[in-house]
Amino acid sequence: MSSRVRVLCPRCKVDMDYISETVKSNSGIKQLFRYYRCPACSYRLLDEKLSVNVNGESLIIVFSINSKRLLVIENL
Repeated sequence: MSSRVRVLCPRCKVDMDYISETVKSNSGIKQLFRYYRCPACSYRLLDEKLSVNVNGESLIIVFSINSKRLLVIENL
């Protein structure tokens, strides 16, 4: 028996899509965003954010996780 995890939109309770996006700013900061997006209402729910900043001799890495999501586990 396999199971699947679904993330439901807090607004309309539709299954959300999981999307990864990378951004590089002019100041050299690289960021990775992983978020859920509702295909019905376009609501976004940030799941993870990773920021990497290389500044001369220093390296700053910031990682954050958002756990404000409604999970429904179904047995298939």
